[in-house]
Amino acid sequence: MDKRIAAVLIAVIFTVGIVINSFAMCGMCEKGAKSRGVAASGAEKVNNKVCPITGSKVDMKNPVTYEHEGKVYNFCCPMCIDEFKKDPKKYIEKIAKEEAPSAASSHEAHSGHSH
Repeated sequence: MDKRIAAVLIAVIFTVGIVINSFAMCGMCEKGAKSRGVAASGAEKVNNKVCPITGSKVDMKNPVTYEHEGKVYNFCCPMCIDEFKKDPKKYIEKIAKEEAPSAASSHEAHSGHSH
C-alpha cells in the first residue's frame, strides 16, 4: 500500500512540475515574441495606433513593436511583424496614408484663417 501511495505522489509531483514548466515557457515565449524587434534607444517611434497588417487598434499600453530602418512600428500581435517583414515598404506607405488625413484635416480646420 505504501508503494502505491508513493508512486501516486511521484506521478502527481511530476505532472505538476510539467504543468508549471509549461506555463513558465508560455510566458517566456510570449515575452520573447513581444520583445522581438523592440527598438534600441535612439530609434524614432512612429506611434501608429492601428496595426498596418490587420487594421486593428494597437494596445498602446503594451504594444508589440518592431524596429525597421531606425523607426519603431506598432502591431497588434507578433504574427503581424512576420507579415510586415515580407513587404515593409507596402505597410510603411499604408501607415503614412493613415497618418496623412489627420494632418490634412487639421490644416483644413485652419484654412478659414486669413494670412
